[in-house]
Amino acid sequence: MEELKRRPVRADERDHFAKQLESILPRALHLQNLEKIDSMVFESGCRDKAPTPAVLKNISWNSRKKARRDQNEILSLQKMVEERIDSEKILQKVLLHPRGVMLWSQRSIRLFHQRCKTDVVYIDATGSIIQKGKGKSAPFYVYELVVRHPNKGASPVPVATFVTCDHTTSSVTYFLESFQTDYFRLFGKASQRRPVMIMCDGSLVLLQAVAYSFCKISLGQLLQMYYEVVTGKLRDEEYKIPILHRCLSHVMKNAKVFCKKHCPQNYRMAMHVFGLLTSAATLVEMEDTLISMTVVFSSPQSGNNVEKHFRNLQNKMLNIGISGDETVITDDDVELDMGPTPFQRHFEHVIAEAPVHDEGEPNEYYSATFMPSLVKYFLPHAPLWSALMLGDLGRHGRGPVYKNLSKKFERCSQLDTQNYTNDNKTQGIMEKSQYDLKRVRFNRRRLTRLDDFVHIYQISHNALLKEFSDSNRKKKTHRVDVERWKQRRRSKKGIYVSPLLKPFPFKKAKKSMVLTPIAEPLTTTPEKCLEGEHLTGVEACATSLTETTADTLIKSADTRPKKDVGPLQKQHYLQMPKDKNLGPCWHGKNPTEILLPCRLSRTQQAPKGSAITSILHPEHWLSSDEIDFASHLLAKEYKEIDGFQSSLLFSALERGGIVGTPTRKFVQILHTGGNHWVTVSNLFAGNKDVCIYDSLSTMLDNNTEQALSWMLRPMEDQFVVMFPTVQQQTNSSNCGVLAIGFAYALCSNIRPENCQFREGRMRAELIKSFRTGKVEFKIEEKLCETKIKQTTVSVHCVCRTAHNKEVMVQCSLCHGWFHPTCLNIPSDAIFGEDDWHCQNCDKS
Repeated sequence: MEELKRRPVRADERDHFAKQLESILPRALHLQNLEKIDSMVFESGCRDKAPTPAVLKNISWNSRKKARRDQNEILSLQKMVEERIDSEKILQKVLLHPRGVMLWSQRSIRLFHQRCKTDVVYIDATGSIIQKGKGKSAPFYVYELVVRHPNKGASPVPVATFVTCDHTTSSVTYFLESFQTDYFRLFGKASQRRPVMIMCDGSLVLLQAVAYSFCKISLGQLLQMYYEVVTGKLRDEEYKIPILHRCLSHVMKNAKVFCKKHCPQNYRMAMHVFGLLTSAATLVEMEDTLISMTVVFSSPQSGNNVEKHFRNLQNKMLNIGISGDETVITDDDVELDMGPTPFQRHFEHVIAEAPVHDEGEPNEYYSATFMPSLVKYFLPHAPLWSALMLGDLGRHGRGPVYKNLSKKFERCSQLDTQNYTNDNKTQGIMEKSQYDLKRVRFNRRRLTRLDDFVHIYQISHNALLKEFSDSNRKKKTHRVDVERWKQRRRSKKGIYVSPLLKPFPFKKAKKSMVLTPIAEPLTTTPEKCLEGEHLTGVEACATSLTETTADTLIKSADTRPKKDVGPLQKQHYLQMPKDKNLGPCWHGKNPTEILLPCRLSRTQQAPKGSAITSILHPEHWLSSDEIDFASHLLAKEYKEIDGFQSSLLFSALERGGIVGTPTRKFVQILHTGGNHWVTVSNLFAGNKDVCIYDSLSTMLDNNTEQALSWMLRPMEDQFVVMFPTVQQQTNSSNCGVLAIGFAYALCSNIRPENCQFREGRMRAELIKSFRTGKVEFKIEEKLCETKIKQTTVSVHCVCRTAHNKEVMVQCSLCHGWFHPTCLNIPSDAIFGEDDWHCQNCDKS
């Protein structure tokens, strides 16, 4: 085998390699040189043109050694400070104990002066550039103050850099104050300009340093001032305090650890709910989210209220519109315990007033530590990581100061350049700058001395400023063909602050079932039904199904009536709950008779006194009295429209012959799920179809299906239910107000899906309607194509109603399903082994 031959690298060739090694690593240069060697020369074993990586590394080290001004690191740095004139000087300060350097130039200060008026300023730290001296000091970190380029997509520019091994608030504050001192020297004290917005990763050191340096107050005082802003109490018309904000990606990283620790069973939902808090733009919106979170996560037992607030959170998650930038998180953050702040005290009071449940079935979402820990670690500094201080701050109050804030925001939002009104939720720009620092400017090097860092930094700093000035010049454009790539899949980053793609199902504790023998006698009679024994909610039981198919009918009421699922006598044991619902109790009435609706025509009592003022509260849920009074006013004015029955009638559907069936087009407000108001109507539907106008987009449950069937009583085997997309409520308590608004729009011959209500004014408009005796809401029509979902609901029995967990018996001939109370089916046919035929099959 031939040996490899290399000559020593000397003189000009050595300088040539040293120049190349300023921008490339030794091993990468070695591989490039190997590729350039001719094949014949390579076969001969000559490697004169490709020195080994070790040789190149030695050349690079000697080159840096020659560039040093002195063998002593501190003396070398001091000489670098003295040899430049003030206008070109980049190295500004050298710190001896602890070791550190501060770097900026007059050109970078001018750039800061230009950009900080309308755009975000970023500050963060990164490591792994300068190696820690053995046993000498703490690790070195590089702090940078960065501004965005005016044009989106261009590289950000660091305007000031601080390298130190002292990571304390006083150290970072000294760096920021020194930078501002040189700023005042250049522009004068009268031209003091604070950044309009500052963003950092959220470490307590940076937050406190920024508050002291740029805001001239402590972090606690800053939070007090932010509290005055969001509560509408700000009075200083010359408000110039910068907006201090934490990076959203770092906040969500903290939330990930927090949710895994305190809510592991419902981790994904907890993360999405935390994303709602980061998106809250007003104090009322955050309060509403926190109340729903408290009810869902702090209620030991589940009830209708828990499901109501769960639906409210889900609606917010489906309609959330904030998405974070794609960032790479490198620093480890911790949960901040700042002690009591105005926000913590405020939210503690809000959470204490939440209606938690301590009776009923176990709550599957219960976590004893989730909300208390949230109050302790996150809510004290809520404006630093939520959207409370983002966007137009004029929305928080009235008066000259808020008008000035709105004018400032409007003025900046109209600029063609990047500004603080957009892309202001994460510090992706800062991450991009740090990537540029490590991978491009320092080419992944690990330096050992501060003077080596300064030498390389000075070269790259001037180049960055030249690049910035070039990017502002007009460029000659050329027409080129651009290939259109197929649309990429949606990135998972920012998923918890983006609209929810698939709703979460509401979890309920499984109820215990008892095995009932076939020979058990009938225990629930129509007389007992009339006494209201089974009105507390019963479970479905298919008494004429086989054991293998009974669960299918229980889970879905849309079972095909003509499908033969097995005769009764093949079943040995039936799953029977303790309370049995055998169908409507007719109290001597004919099940096939169609009853006309009983409209709310009697004089209703209008709300008065405290009942009126309580309606104005955004968290007040409208009661059946208030809904019925609004329905009474609509029924009185629009006599040609049917419906408008009392909402209380639908709570007693088990008593047959109470709810009427309209013969004309109708409008009806229903109470669904025990805690939600919706409007149903067939004004814009077919004869035997119905539309549900729901401000929460909840799932269609069996109770609602049965209520709809009572109003339609179709002779066909099924009817169609449509769900037009209407305006969604922004809190958990506006469903009743919007339901009345939808009913008013329908009576005015306007499709609710084409309506936009002023939700914040609807409660005041409702009170005015109660006082004048005429329902009126201000509607802004929007002509747009809306998606309409629909489903079918099956009806059974001679009463032509939908199945809702009642006991039903199947005819042995036609395979139709019937209620025992509608046809007086004998108990032997229900629980025994006898075949049973319906009345139509008996006649035939």
